[in-house]
This record gives sequence, C-alpha cells and structure tokens, in this order.
Amino acid sequence: MEKKYDTFDYEIKRVTYSHSHTSGDGLLRCVFMINREDILDIIEKASIDSDDFHHTTLTDLWVHDLDGDPYEPGRIHLLICSCDELGCDNISVKVTENENSIKWDSFRSEGDDSEDLKLSFEFEKNDYNRKMEQLKALARASCMR
Repeated sequence: MEKKYDTFDYEIKRVTYSHSHTSGDGLLRCVFMINREDILDIIEKASIDSDDFHHTTLTDLWVHDLDGDPYEPGRIHLLICSCDELGCDNISVKVTENENSIKWDSFRSEGDDSEDLKLSFEFEKNDYNRKMEQLKALARASCMR
C-alpha cells in the first residue's frame, strides 16, 4: 500500500491583513499551503491568534531561510510578527529530510510565549523539493531587483 502524503504548495501574492501593525500590506508574501489550506488558517486552528502574524515575505525567506545562511538552521519561518520583524515573533517549522519524504514538525511559536504547536505534516520528497527549488528561484529573483 502506497503511503499517503500531505500536499505542499505555495502562492506568491500581496496580502492585505484585516489587523496590521504596519503598512506592510504591499509586500510580496509566501502563502504556504498544506492540503490546500493556508498555513495561517492551520495555525489559527492550533489556538494561536492569527492576527498576531503575517505570511513571510520573499525577502525574509531568501535572506534567512533559503540562501544558505539560515537564521535558524533546519527551520523555515512560515509566519512573521504582524510588525513585519522576523526577530520579534514568528512561527517556524523544523524540516527533516527522510528517504522518501520531507517532514515538517516542531512548529514553534516564538517570542514571549514560545510553544510547540503539536502539528506535523509529511510531504512526498520529489514534489516538495521541486516546489522549494521554484520558490528559491522566485525569492532570489525578487531580492536581486
């Protein structure tokens, strides 16, 4: 029997937030999608107030997670504080590569009340790696402008 994996995707778009502490609504954001659901909605269901977070910008992804000089090795920052400062508060995930899959677990809300959100997803490795390479290229291109 073939293992059933979670689906991984992303959208790059300008997002307007109903509750924003900054004027950061015009920035290009990476909206991670798991099983066709926005990561912000998934986090909100995990009992975290989603008004406190924005989707990660392409610049933050490139500079801190994807360019080989990671802010936190082995982790990706999925959401950042609504003040748009990565170092203020964020939600990151541990990325583990297995033989046939990529696992996301140890979702962590950082800041004053750091906690593990008890979420876990597993993606088919080839599909995930292909989409992450596409995302890296988009992030790199947006930062080189």
